Amino acid sequence: MKVIGAKVWKDGKEHAVADVTLPSLEAMSDTIKGGGIAGEMDVPVIGQFGEIEMECTWRSTTKEAYDLMKPGPHELEVRGALQELDKNSGKWKVIAVRVFVRATPKKLEGGKLETAASMDIPQAFSLSYMKTELDGEEMVELDKLNYIYKVRGEDVLADVRKAMGME
Repeated sequence: MKVIGAKVWKDGKEHAVADVTLPSLEAMSDTIKGGGIAGEMDVPVIGQFGEIEMECTWRSTTKEAYDLMKPGPHELEVRGALQELDKNSGKWKVIAVRVFVRATPKKLEGGKLETAASMDIPQAFSLSYMKTELDGEEMVELDKLNYIYKVRGEDVLADVRKAMGME
């Protein structure tokens, strides 16, 4: 699969041109050891994740990038078009990818001023919410503040919310 193109949207409106480093999910874990275990095991905790970040690298300095430095969460959406080769027909197929995030600004670098070159201005965000869709199907949704973690439609934390009296 290859990326054909991508755009960043804010509040449903097209935003500035950027390369986007999508968030990574890394489960929080704890090492267990003791009687009955041959050594140690690093055990992930269900639905608990470390810091989730996303980075947009803007081509040049823009008012939109500075708007995203205002404190508080911003609703962003990254929409992309991927090309995939259909093994059966031998034809190229376009796959839509959409990533929705609730992003709080952490950093905006100044970029560089170089003749005949893009400024490449990285901006980092901390995420409290993310949802990824592939070809219209929900792949993962994580809402840290509301204890929601879904993988391909399965609500992984439903029993946890129930046990904590949240449902």
